[in-house]
Amino acid sequence: MDIGWDDLRLFLDVARLGGLSAATATTRLSAATLGRRVTALEKQIGEPLFVRQQTGYRLTPVGEELLRRAEDVEAAMQSLTRWREGSLPDRIVRVSAGPWTSAFISAHIGEVWTVDDGIRMEFVTTTDRVDIGRRAADVGIRSERPTEQWLAGRQSGKVAHALYSGRHLINGIAAGLFVGVTGEGANVASARWLQAHHGDRIAVRGNNTHSVRE
Repeated sequence: MDIGWDDLRLFLDVARLGGLSAATATTRLSAATLGRRVTALEKQIGEPLFVRQQTGYRLTPVGEELLRRAEDVEAAMQSLTRWREGSLPDRIVRVSAGPWTSAFISAHIGEVWTVDDGIRMEFVTTTDRVDIGRRAADVGIRSERPTEQWLAGRQSGKVAHALYSGRHLINGIAAGLFVGVTGEGANVASARWLQAHHGDRIAVRGNNTHSVRE
């Protein structure tokens, strides 16, 4: 049985991100195509790899075992690529944070990373909680304490929220209306507060926080 590296890469993305929808952004494939590829891989393995749930895909015991082996293959392929293209540090530190925090860290990258650290950094920008236990991220920066017993956390700072208006008032602002966030970004505390207190006055929404800011 020959399992292709392309199929393993797709499997890794779905497993780490917990479902087809989240993996569409990294694989650039549709959810339908990903679903067919995953099903074909399961037929090739001869065992189900995921338990399909409304909240996402959960690995079966066979899927957990394939994940460990696929990560070994991934490390070997990355090592081969580095050998071909030149040397880079082996260690990748994945930092998961929401779009605002990721943007803030990116703007101050020189204060948290230097080439002498011997690592590479990768941002996993999402407001959803990624599975650190499955190495989808090494560090998670969130506005709420972790609930998983196997995770350690500490408060790194405080964020203040307030209501703002644009420099040039438009008719919506003059009328007392708001802009708001929809999609996964609506799960953060500030968005929940706005929905609870002024949800009936949100006139414009967007699923990209930066476009909402503009």
